[in-house]
Amino acid sequence: PRVVLAEGSLDAVRFSYAAPARALGLLATIFRDAPAANIPCVFQGGEPNMVAKDGTICGTSPAWCLPFHNIRLLYFRTLDRAWLRLVLPGLAAYLQYWLDKRTDDDGWAVYKCTWEAGEDCTPRLDPAGEGDEVVSRYVRPVELQATMSYSARILAELATELGEDATATRWGQVAADFATRTSQLWDAETGRFRDWDKRTGAFLKAPGQPTYWQTDPIRFSPLSLTPLVAGIATADQIDRLRSEIGYYDAAPWCYWPSWSYVIAEAATTSGWHDVAGRFAARVVDRVYRSNDRRNLAESARPTPGTSPEFWPLDLAEFNGSDGYGWGATTTSLWVRQIFGFLDDFSSKDFAFWLTPNLPTDWLKVGRQFGMARLPYRNNALDIRYEVTGSSLEAVVHADFGRVALVSASDGAEVELRFDPRSSETRFATEPNQSVRVVLRED
Repeated sequence: PRVVLAEGSLDAVRFSYAAPARALGLLATIFRDAPAANIPCVFQGGEPNMVAKDGTICGTSPAWCLPFHNIRLLYFRTLDRAWLRLVLPGLAAYLQYWLDKRTDDDGWAVYKCTWEAGEDCTPRLDPAGEGDEVVSRYVRPVELQATMSYSARILAELATELGEDATATRWGQVAADFATRTSQLWDAETGRFRDWDKRTGAFLKAPGQPTYWQTDPIRFSPLSLTPLVAGIATADQIDRLRSEIGYYDAAPWCYWPSWSYVIAEAATTSGWHDVAGRFAARVVDRVYRSNDRRNLAESARPTPGTSPEFWPLDLAEFNGSDGYGWGATTTSLWVRQIFGFLDDFSSKDFAFWLTPNLPTDWLKVGRQFGMARLPYRNNALDIRYEVTGSSLEAVVHADFGRVALVSASDGAEVELRFDPRSSETRFATEPNQSVRVVLRED
């Protein structure tokens, strides 16, 4: 048992599908009880879990598990402004710490050690491959610049929700600065974002052979996709990165919830819903089959019915913790990337997005796939898809209110059919296509 902002935020945003109020409380205590602004990783008794060689007590970065992205999801999933007022000062203090203590002389964000990065001992950040070695003099990582920008933009957005315009303006400027820095790490020749080697004054060179999890972490880093999640990449860059993301639908990137989450969210943010759906479906299918096995003949570990720390292709290679919260990230992959229920980032409407990315071999006429009593903005939603042929029929019911408007991503309105007997609203939709659903009170 320990407190880690990265894993804790990932756990909370997933837990909110079952108990949103308790999920908000979980995150609030992480900020309330933290012994320092950077939310140090601590054991159950408060002892620091990560200490760099120079004695610095460390916590996870804004890039590892996308904590600000998760907090943004939590807020717009609940619109709980009282909770937002409670945690916003801690968010600001955390990001200010990274500005004050984790930027180099030229203003670029850097890690203290690889433990802060979450990628323990990676030679991408530390040539010696040590966990606690001070690495800030080596590399300017692209994911840190991108998530510093994204986190600051989220802070500005959340401050605006509370009417704190001066705070929003200040963090908006920070977001713009790090967005500019991120754009400077685009390598037009290779068509991807790359880390900068401070020792050579050039892009970090890959060794060309496996050095970390049987792969080359310098050439292949799923965290280099964070500019997509952050909305920093240009249209041309997004187009070129579409082929790049395919490299990560493979081991070891699909092994770990942290990496898989970034890959899935990058594809979703970019509108590559077919990519997101296929990637998530392969992970979920494999992990659920392993988790549902009824004997230990194939492998004694991980224990069936638990959330394993990571998801190896071969269970014989499992050597982690049998019960580790983020192992249940398959829930998020199912809800967001496969079923396609996506939160709306506006508090003006009661709205959400539906983007069904169900595997094609599921789409047999007569089948239905849905979720009941899904909590969302103090409402409970029943949503299902009915397979009618090449298309789907979406069916939505809410505890209060009814569907008033459904619009496609191009703004075109979708025809609605309301059944007064069941209080359900039906409308046609297509696989891998997004529609925005707006509810209003009756």
